[in-house]
Amino acid sequence: MPRPAQSNDGFFLSDVDLTSSTIKQIPHTNYLAKVNPMHNCQELYQQANQLPPLEKLRLAELLLADLDTPNPRCDAIWRVEAQNRWQAYKAGELKTVSYDAVMHKYK
Repeated sequence: MPRPAQSNDGFFLSDVDLTSSTIKQIPHTNYLAKVNPMHNCQELYQQANQLPPLEKLRLAELLLADLDTPNPRCDAIWRVEAQNRWQAYKAGELKTVSYDAVMHKYK
């Protein structure tokens, strides 16, 4: 069986049915091997840890901004999931929990 096409976000999404909340995702393996096979997470961390605090902050901002890019495929999947959940709620098919109950659970 051929391997499904890989998306830019590192997941293989196959048989995605936007009318269903069932999604098959197979995580991509080692991203860092693509960047530089000589480094792993620990080595990168050790190098970044040697930076002055302001440079660490800049690096962290760059990494977080890279992770915060829009993903239309993921957005579409979540839009359908949210619609399905809203319809189930309106139809009385979902059990709800009060705010007070949630807050009490996590105190």
